[in-house]
Amino acid sequence: MATTTPIWVVLTASSLGGIIGGLLALLGVVITQRHAKHHARAAWAREDAARSYEHRQAAYVDFTKEFHHWHRKSVREDVTPGEYEYLDPLLDRLARIQIFGTNEAERLANQAINTLVNFVDGDDDHIPEVEDVLEDLWSEIRRDLLIPHSAQDSAALHR
Repeated sequence: MATTTPIWVVLTASSLGGIIGGLLALLGVVITQRHAKHHARAAWAREDAARSYEHRQAAYVDFTKEFHHWHRKSVREDVTPGEYEYLDPLLDRLARIQIFGTNEAERLANQAINTLVNFVDGDDDHIPEVEDVLEDLWSEIRRDLLIPHSAQDSAALHR
């Protein structure tokens, strides 16, 4: 005599197989979406870091160019002592450093402007000080932007 399997057992087994298969598919979708979300967050973080770097770099370069422009003019005595309109473009560039730069870069940029004002107002003793402040500012910019100043700095960055 042959035994037959009751229909409810067959239906239960196939239903369980379908349910398990569906749950596994759903689990696969959830894992894939979590991975994609993590990957997208990492990509956004990299883009934000790159954008921040570009903003800092542009702020530093713009300030440095403007500062050199006015420093050259003041050395040629093309700037009148006591008239401070020349500060407007420098202060505009300083605002970008305040937003995007480091606190130390902001402090040094302020110090550079103050030194330039003292020089323009006739204090020739500030000529070496302008160069010293600029060198300090450039060192801070290099540090912030991870630009090596020497072969030793370059080696330290790649450790």
